[in-house]
Amino acid sequence: MLKALGATDFQVAGLFLSQSALVGAMGDVLGFGLGMLALAYRNNFLHLMDRLFGFSLFPPSIYGFTDLPAIIIWQDIALICGSAWIICMLGGVIPAWRAGRLKPVEALRYE
Repeated sequence: MLKALGATDFQVAGLFLSQSALVGAMGDVLGFGLGMLALAYRNNFLHLMDRLFGFSLFPPSIYGFTDLPAIIIWQDIALICGSAWIICMLGGVIPAWRAGRLKPVEALRYE
């Protein structure tokens, strides 16, 4: 439809790529937020599971700790989020390329 309205191949492909970038960024932000929330409340959740089911998921006699330890390495988080965003962008390249090459007459003929 955009090509029929006068958009160029580059504009149509850019629109598809910008949408994949937006979806990837939203997924990154949501995943980062939920991950940090789960990390902040990991011990509360672990103790709740212990009380509900009556057994310890990580017995202190075996593992040597009562709370679940965690170390936040920001470089790893940045690498993971950046890689996920790049994969989302790469997932949008083929649809963007195909949409940019599509002829308006052929697209409207089958609609």
